[in-house]
Amino acid sequence: MRSVARTHLWANKTPASSTAGYSSDEATGVFEVTHPFHPLRGEKFGVSRPTLYHAEAAFARAGLAGLLPRQRGPKRPHKLDAAVMRFIEARLEEEGPLSARTLAETLKRELSIAVHPRSIERALARKKKKRRSPHR
Repeated sequence: MRSVARTHLWANKTPASSTAGYSSDEATGVFEVTHPFHPLRGEKFGVSRPTLYHAEAAFARAGLAGLLPRQRGPKRPHKLDAAVMRFIEARLEEEGPLSARTLAETLKRELSIAVHPRSIERALARKKKKRRSPHR
């Protein structure tokens, strides 16, 4: 049994030969790949071969949704965990209002954690907002 994947190709990126193991509908720009490890090279479509295989795997795993861009990297402030926030709050109680830059330098010096001052400002704003809003 052959695997079949339908791939949309962008303008002016059509394959040069019809012996590559695919059929096409040039009017819509949709090509049907019928060879499981098709010999189509990504260069013909303007992408590298690894990119082509990553896209093929994402499509096989999640369909069209797998081809949509997604957020990468941390989804939350992973450096500012509960212990670090307690440290920051203790400093603020002891020394009064401090700038985020000063707090960032203190974290770097005492805890060896490099945090951008803006991250500290956002974390404190979230904490302040939680205190003000009643639980639902």
